[in-house]
Amino acid sequence: MSLDLSWTSPYFRDPVSALGSYTALLLLRFERRSNYERVFNIDEFLSQAKPSLRNLLGSSAADRAYESGVRFLEDFFRHFPEALQAKPRARLLEAIESFHYDTLRRYYLASVISEVSKLERHEKFLLCRIIESIRSGKVPLIDRTSCGSTYMLKVDLLYHAAGVRDVEHVAELQYILACSGVLLPEYTRIIVPAPLTDNLFLRQLTRTDRELELTQTVTRRLAALGYTYCRTYSLASITGKMLVLELRKKILGKYSAHIRIYIAPRQEIDTPSYIKILQDTNTPPRPNLSIVICRSVSENARKCLTEQAGVIAIELGDVDTDKARTYIAETIVKILLEFSATSALHETLSFLQDLYTALLG
Repeated sequence: MSLDLSWTSPYFRDPVSALGSYTALLLLRFERRSNYERVFNIDEFLSQAKPSLRNLLGSSAADRAYESGVRFLEDFFRHFPEALQAKPRARLLEAIESFHYDTLRRYYLASVISEVSKLERHEKFLLCRIIESIRSGKVPLIDRTSCGSTYMLKVDLLYHAAGVRDVEHVAELQYILACSGVLLPEYTRIIVPAPLTDNLFLRQLTRTDRELELTQTVTRRLAALGYTYCRTYSLASITGKMLVLELRKKILGKYSAHIRIYIAPRQEIDTPSYIKILQDTNTPPRPNLSIVICRSVSENARKCLTEQAGVIAIELGDVDTDKARTYIAETIVKILLEFSATSALHETLSFLQDLYTALLG
């Protein structure tokens, strides 16, 4: 028997009503209580969503969205009294999400993309990692809808997607989650609506950002070589900001190869910029190898570069993004295969020297 969902259409006709109703739908879908009593305080239940609605819509529109969410849930239980039970409730809410998904995706992404555009490049990169980690199944989930909305522990998302292993970067990542439209980012358990893991959102996030595209390419290729993502941050220089990517890989035993990649494909690296990079490479934890991806290197900076061990430049010139991705991937793989072999040899010789000393002692 087909469901009559025509009564839901007024709640999804405009962005404010749709986002309020969708937020209410997802909160109720992922509510862990099995069954409800006949008397259910919807207003109290939805109050937890007010900060998320303000993040999505601003204060004045958030109030209207909240009221739409309250009315939507009242109508939901009126049309489906069986939804007081957990299994029918989940099935019915997912049917509504699926029925209006194209509209919800359009409204949701239109709402968050302006906020996301204000993020720093390294914050956008972290958001891309979060999205891709959820899509690939790297993040443990508590629950998931058929459309792809997910419910998870925030600590799992931060650990598996963003590499956070201490509290230092939690506030920054919570800000990124709030800007991107994740629901309940201030709570222990969070909801990631399906539009945020949609291919369309990833394309909108990266299509005009060459640095972001290149950083994603580098990270994927290095992951294939066994390098683990550590963090990203922005480094300001006279010629502009550059994105810095930090990765590690265990070579042998306790030895860990630590590399730092400076991504500035539109910049010429002059002497002041190079000095800035050099200062950063001396900041603990010091990398074993630093790679600078840039448009070109000035003659003076090139002289400094040849004198500095452990810093290599990859100059792109004016090649387009697709050719740049291929060239960078091939060059970095070659550099790191040589670096890994040298590091492994160094560690082996060090181990043999320790063994020799112990035997003589």
